[in-house]
Amino acid sequence: MRRFWEKPNQVLAQVLQLRGCLWNSFVMVASVRALLDIIESALPGFYRAFACLNPLFVTRGEAGAVTGLYQSLEEINFSHQVLAQLPQRLAVLKVSGLRWSDLGEPKRVLASLDLAGIRPHWVDSTSPQFA
Repeated sequence: MRRFWEKPNQVLAQVLQLRGCLWNSFVMVASVRALLDIIESALPGFYRAFACLNPLFVTRGEAGAVTGLYQSLEEINFSHQVLAQLPQRLAVLKVSGLRWSDLGEPKRVLASLDLAGIRPHWVDSTSPQFA
């Protein structure tokens, strides 16, 4: 892979599709070691911040250290700050016959289930429903 574009604008997306580029469905298959290596390469400070926690795992200090780390870290965008920085470390598998759906909101999950003809038992429960 030579390049990775995260959320191109509509015009660029159309140009890329016409050039035969592939759309990222963000289904990733990797070993933990491979993911850690790419994170370490792209964001070494971020990686080191987490690596410092290793000696604290399964100790009394683990929970407080993890909480403190998360409170001090800046938000990162995995696609922009990791994947797009190291496209040479990625591989692509082209698949067809699939639909893509952004499942980032409960109503999208329900719409996808409905499209697939699936009606989970919990949809009709008395619990609050998602708009």
